Amino acid sequence: MDLQPILEQLAKLPPEILMKIMPELKVEVPKADPSGAVLIGVFLARSLGIGKIIDNFIGEEYVTYEHLREDRANGSKYRVSTGLACEIMVGDMLGRNKDLTRLYKFEEACKNWQVETILGIPSEKFNDDKMGRALDAINSNAKYMANVLQDIVLSASKKFGVPLNTFYNDTSSIPVSGVMEDNDKVQYGYGGLTGLKQLILNLTIASGASLPVTSSIDSGNVQGGTTFERSFEKVKEITDDQEFEMIIDRGILTQDNMHLMLTI
Repeated sequence: MDLQPILEQLAKLPPEILMKIMPELKVEVPKADPSGAVLIGVFLARSLGIGKIIDNFIGEEYVTYEHLREDRANGSKYRVSTGLACEIMVGDMLGRNKDLTRLYKFEEACKNWQVETILGIPSEKFNDDKMGRALDAINSNAKYMANVLQDIVLSASKKFGVPLNTFYNDTSSIPVSGVMEDNDKVQYGYGGLTGLKQLILNLTIASGASLPVTSSIDSGNVQGGTTFERSFEKVKEITDDQEFEMIIDRGILTQDNMHLMLTI
């Protein structure tokens, strides 16, 4: 229904009458359905091979949606791998980045997103137990995520032609609050908010595409210069020891780091 003519007529009414009418008008705006955005995110994750990369690192067999549909149609026993479950979560992060789905709501969300109709996998396969176990699996070894990120970067670079020869590296403080006595990384440090402890995010991105290349969370009292070597060595791995340019903050450019870069 076109509301424009109605709104134009309402605008012509005297202000005192309009003020009486407005409270009685009830316009319901339907909530946007994120299904399309989420599933586009899922297929983007699949095109980058994220699920397969994750399964390779944790020692699981990655089974494609097509094979799962075939097994289901044949009445064979089938299971959703950790990597495939992670692809659904990546799709959620891309499609609903301001309102991420809670683990206990993924089964319901997958039903609303028509996952069974489009992917051929019942929504109950993405219940909270499955999604929780998937996160536990990739969090069981600190090296998993660094290696997964590296392989995803190389996959994205190859697929979309993103050059990997110029990089930006910097650190940022992340203020935190709450009960964190058991977390040794949460410390008071330089550049934080007064009275709050913090963590240090160390991030390297590829120039132009802003493709994340390395990331790590360090103790709040760590200076950026002391974390640079780790990022630098990872960039060397990604570029396969080819020549590259790295742009950094002057606080990172310590004598040790200058020597590191001059001796590659």
